[in-house]
Amino acid sequence: MNIRHEPRVPRSAARPCSSCEMTLTAPVAALEDVPALLGCSQRADRTTDQFVSFNVYACPHCGLVQTDAGFDVETYEIVHSHAVGGVWEEHRRQLADFTREQLGMRLDRLERVLEIGPSVNPVAREIGFTRASVQYVDAMPKAPFDLGSREEYVCGVFPAAALKRPCDLVLASHIAEHAESLAAFVHGVAAHLKDGGLAILSIPDFQEWLERRYWNAITSEHLNYPLSEQVDELCERLGLTAQHHRFRGHSLFMALRHRAGQKPLVHQRVDTRALVIGWVQDINATVARMEAALSRSTQSVVVTGASHLAQYLTMMSPQVGQRAQFVVDNATSKHGQRLYGTDLRVRAFEALSALPEPLVIVPPSPYQQEMAEQVRGLNQHAVVVA
Repeated sequence: MNIRHEPRVPRSAARPCSSCEMTLTAPVAALEDVPALLGCSQRADRTTDQFVSFNVYACPHCGLVQTDAGFDVETYEIVHSHAVGGVWEEHRRQLADFTREQLGMRLDRLERVLEIGPSVNPVAREIGFTRASVQYVDAMPKAPFDLGSREEYVCGVFPAAALKRPCDLVLASHIAEHAESLAAFVHGVAAHLKDGGLAILSIPDFQEWLERRYWNAITSEHLNYPLSEQVDELCERLGLTAQHHRFRGHSLFMALRHRAGQKPLVHQRVDTRALVIGWVQDINATVARMEAALSRSTQSVVVTGASHLAQYLTMMSPQVGQRAQFVVDNATSKHGQRLYGTDLRVRAFEALSALPEPLVIVPPSPYQQEMAEQVRGLNQHAVVVA
């Protein structure tokens, strides 16, 4: 697996920008031989594992970072269903609080709510509606949770599958970045709002993720990487306003409404091309630094994060891949499974307590500090490389 700047041969000679639809021709970077599934596999060995390559673009017109990886419905269910841990639990609570604050009304006045991509943890339930009917739309074949009397589930990819009637509230947590067309997704959200309706979106805080060089900043599962300024510009073109709230450098909360005479905003453009290049350079430098740490140690090696975090490191570095004994993750559904693209098995974090002095590698991500503290809490003799 390689992550490189200035890819040799573009996969797509020209493609429209996912936001402004201007033509994109020159990719900024490429991810080569990335595992097609980010996460785990139930298959015993990796003989049938598949790998993909894709380019990363930074639109010269609006600045949106995007890829040509394409949306894969078959892997979406597995990838998007395991958002667990303290950060994600707090994210749900604060997103619910943000929604209530933006509504500014009693919840029992709402009639219809649409939640796009609820996965296994609907935000609507965290908010707590008393009389509204709630419809969930997701790519999974059926709802991965039991439905209540006022709840309905529709299998499909938004905006192709959704309510026929307008809604008081539309919710989408970490979904817009998966859309093949960001403009079509936001337009679909707007089309489902009543007059005076509200849409609440949460997306990764990609500016923070790229600036901090998080390894999950660019992956095959996310097709669009909008910053707040690009969301604002897109909303202006679609007749919407957007209010933003940042959550711990992890997510960007957005409240979208139909515009009523507000003046267009003045935007300061971020050099997204430079952000992507810096991210690529830092990942390669970090892999080299972690290899150097391993060369000075004979300890047992464990990697955290049974997803692209461990996959990127163990597949980019044969040295780390060969030394690693297993991967630890907080998602119980992954325990005992094989990390896709590798032969490594996944265990619970508690497995670290049985090792005398393990060297535990915690790749850069929004969860790095949380996982490092968890490692130290379980084994005071562990050497954490982060």
